[in-house]
Amino acid sequence: MLANRLICCLLVAPFAIMTAYPDPADATFGRVKVLVPIGEKVEETDVTLRLGADRLTITTVEGNVELKNFPYSRIKEASYSYSKHPRWKEGGKKSLVFLPVFFVKGKRHWLTIETEKDFAVLRLAKDNYRVVIPAFETRSHIKVESLGEEK
Repeated sequence: MLANRLICCLLVAPFAIMTAYPDPADATFGRVKVLVPIGEKVEETDVTLRLGADRLTITTVEGNVELKNFPYSRIKEASYSYSKHPRWKEGGKKSLVFLPVFFVKGKRHWLTIETEKDFAVLRLAKDNYRVVIPAFETRSHIKVESLGEEK
């Protein structure tokens, strides 16, 4: 009887521990917005940014719909800018590109993620950009290039 309980505990305990403590490689961030092109306009959508062990996932806050899913192995560049409009290098050139974003008062924290065929432009909050960028660099092993000013 005691042996059965011991065996049961040894078999169940690892699963209980794995459920109680999520993968330390996962990090989830709120207060993030993604720019979504709609026709000639660009709109911001509230999203949750999840940095998993092998991929970055962007899901809507409302409805939990996956918008983007980038395996780190496919990301070719990541850049940060503190500016009124998001910026990134175009085709490896040093010129900066601006999206046709609505009128923005003041500067914002922008993180742009690029793969060969896709990209995401994220607006980070002033209270999370200092955590999101190092977390992304640690998990992806990709250095985020700073374009323009830094705060």
